[in-house]
Amino acid sequence: MKDVSELNCLRLAALPSAVSTARRHAEFLLARWGMASLADTTALIVSGLVTNAVKAVGVVDEAPSWSDLRERLTTICLCLYCCPSGVVVEVWDSESRPPKRKEADERDESGCGIQLVEALSKQWGYRWPKTGGKWVWCELTIQDARSLSSITDSGGELLDERLILTIPKEDVCTN
Repeated sequence: MKDVSELNCLRLAALPSAVSTARRHAEFLLARWGMASLADTTALIVSGLVTNAVKAVGVVDEAPSWSDLRERLTTICLCLYCCPSGVVVEVWDSESRPPKRKEADERDESGCGIQLVEALSKQWGYRWPKTGGKWVWCELTIQDARSLSSITDSGGELLDERLILTIPKEDVCTN
């Protein structure tokens, strides 16, 4: 994807509440950018990627104490790029381990974030910035927009042969 016409990055505290905030932010931006056809899919992908980032580096205790927050709270970053052909979603966290694809079955209530990203995006990947951590990204195109229902109606097949692409840009959202 080339010709980025809009770029928006949002830094969030790595807390469970970041997921809904990031999802609403993505929906707002897509409406503003005139890409409503990608809103549901993008919101689902943003939820999965931000959830993974929060689980990797965040404070996920049910009721963390103030001292836990003071000692352990870190940030994550969500970046969205508007391009003529679609949207690029990137999420940064300070964990350097690559995302791990978990084989989830229909009884699992979590753990299928990367599977959803694979199924719903044109391509996805991850990269390590010089400043540390990792960016997990995916590309959604208007012409290839797929809804969750179309994936499950086709038997839940996941797409193969993903390309890993480095999107050159300045790392605008690192600690």
